[in-house]
Amino acid sequence: MPTALASSQAQQELLKMSAHIRGYLVTGSSEYRNQYYLSRQTFEQELAAMIRMLATNSATDNSEQLAELETLYAQWRQIPEELFVLSDNFLDNQPALKLFQEEGELSLLNIQSETQALINLQAERSPSAENIKMLKELAAFQTSSALLGSSLRAYIITRTPDFRFEYTGKSRAANQHWKTITDNLEQLTPAQQDSIESIQVQRQQLLDIVPELLSIVESDRYREDLFVFSTQAEPLAAEMSTLLNEIVLRQQQRLEDELALSKTGLVRAQWQTLAGSFIALGIALRLTLLLRRKIADPIVRLTQATAQIIEGNLEAKTAIESEDEIGSLAKMFNQMTDYLKASHENLERNNIALESQKTELESKNIQINQALEALQETQSQLIQTEKMSSLGQMVAGIAHEINNPVSFIHGNLPCMQEYTSDLIDLVRLYEQYYADDKAEIKAKKEEIELDFLLMDIPRTIVSMQTGTQRIRDIVLSLRNFSRLDESDMKQTTVAEGLESTLLILQSRLGIQAFRPAITLVKQYGDLPGIECYPGQLNQVFLNILSNAIDAVDSASHPEEINHKSRKENSKKNSEKNKPDWKPKIVITTDTQLTTNNEQQISIEIQDNGEGMDDYTMQSMFDPFFTTKPVGSGTGMGLSVSHKIVVDRHHGTIECVSTKGVGTTLRITLPCQQQSAAENSQQQAIASNNSEAL
Repeated sequence: MPTALASSQAQQELLKMSAHIRGYLVTGSSEYRNQYYLSRQTFEQELAAMIRMLATNSATDNSEQLAELETLYAQWRQIPEELFVLSDNFLDNQPALKLFQEEGELSLLNIQSETQALINLQAERSPSAENIKMLKELAAFQTSSALLGSSLRAYIITRTPDFRFEYTGKSRAANQHWKTITDNLEQLTPAQQDSIESIQVQRQQLLDIVPELLSIVESDRYREDLFVFSTQAEPLAAEMSTLLNEIVLRQQQRLEDELALSKTGLVRAQWQTLAGSFIALGIALRLTLLLRRKIADPIVRLTQATAQIIEGNLEAKTAIESEDEIGSLAKMFNQMTDYLKASHENLERNNIALESQKTELESKNIQINQALEALQETQSQLIQTEKMSSLGQMVAGIAHEINNPVSFIHGNLPCMQEYTSDLIDLVRLYEQYYADDKAEIKAKKEEIELDFLLMDIPRTIVSMQTGTQRIRDIVLSLRNFSRLDESDMKQTTVAEGLESTLLILQSRLGIQAFRPAITLVKQYGDLPGIECYPGQLNQVFLNILSNAIDAVDSASHPEEINHKSRKENSKKNSEKNKPDWKPKIVITTDTQLTTNNEQQISIEIQDNGEGMDDYTMQSMFDPFFTTKPVGSGTGMGLSVSHKIVVDRHHGTIECVSTKGVGTTLRITLPCQQQSAAENSQQQAIASNNSEAL
């Protein structure tokens, strides 16, 4: 029935709305929010259609469920907008991080600045053993306090247990150093003791809020929007889904009852036909006995017509040869035949209509099951996306925490180089004008190897500058790779993302115990900027380059099994283990024009690893498919990459592989993405075409 179809469609749209809301809360992508509004519009249309159809049907028994459904939906409709506003406000959505930034970071900064002032005062005092020991304790306390703050912030952002354990260890170390300092207050000056009291106040303020921070992080209210969604939106959606399911079941039961009633009527009509035929036959036999010769032939023909009707031929007729009782009987027999034929045809039409409605309802149920399976797959991908989002937040947090002290060191090294150069020049002048050193000075020079120190100190400072610059480059690459602030479409260059990803994988490209360093060949063309989601493209590059490195490692390692026997693997890798074979990865970028004269770019990543067979190539983009041992891969990397390239960027991803030779993955991306309106129009046209077919 139409009511059951509308209820099933509304139930399907309700499931989509819940999935789109959770998708927006997890990823922050505006696409999920737009899809929610489309699903909500369709749901409201189906709900209005149900109200109209049930209002016109006086025999309906779903009025109470429909009224309750309207009440629940009116309550539920306000919740998504509140969740969207809460999700867009980062600090209000994470109460623990907000409390830490408002109170905890201020206390940490005050502790660091006060401790640095104490260290400066202590450094100006005489270099006695006690003062030097106290200086070391102050420096150790400053370092452990900074690491304590970094671990606490990382745990608040990521909820990773490792950071919780690290915070506990750093807290114990800071307490131990602080106890040593406070136990030796008599060694400090009055001004330093006043600073100690000020630090104690700030430190106590920090320690007072730590239990509250940990309680919030480890509770269900870590993300306020997800908490509201799970405690308010999901229960209401479950109640509405239950009501819709009850309406569908009742309509299905009503449909089955009507179908059974129709079948019963059809059987009754058939029996009535048989009974009427036998009655007519009896009448004919009786008349035959009375008027054997006069009506024998008409009775025979009437009997034959009756037999045909019994056999199911409702087209059978008897000829009307007279106007007497025999003619009247033949006329009534023909009228009865016409009536039975019309009744039978009407019942057949009703039966066909009911069977058609039942078939259509079963088709809708199949579509709902398919939609549920698609939503389950989407949920798995959302979990993977949320993991990558948490990883990006952790990477960005670590990069931020490393950048501050490294920038401090890097900025002070030029001053240190200048001061050291001045001191070296001063020592050279002393050696020039006071060449006659005393025996004690000469012995000290020989002990510390003064000439070597004067020559090695500048080189050490230059080496430190190189190291800090390297760390800053790595931090910049980490921040470029994570791109937490770029969830929307932006203009960027592909080369920047490739370089950031390669820097992340630098340690894997180097020399390993079972192979030499991988030769990396970059053949970058003159690429224009493209519109894309930078963070998601970086994830694609990371997945593909990681798989290329795994393929090279598998081909290089003689002990690698990879789900095959040692005999087959040994034969496969025999060519790779030759002394002249070298692992190699080639990255090529270029531009080209499509058939519509639109510019697009291509990225090819080629390795000379072990290659893939036909079965692996056909299944490589399926969710959860992996050829790695258990525990080494989730099977979601290439599946997520395929959806990012094809669905999110309207590009293509192709693979060419030869067993024992290597693999080439080719990605093509349009430079300009279509607008959301154009995409919606194309999807509507494709949907209409599929319905027409």
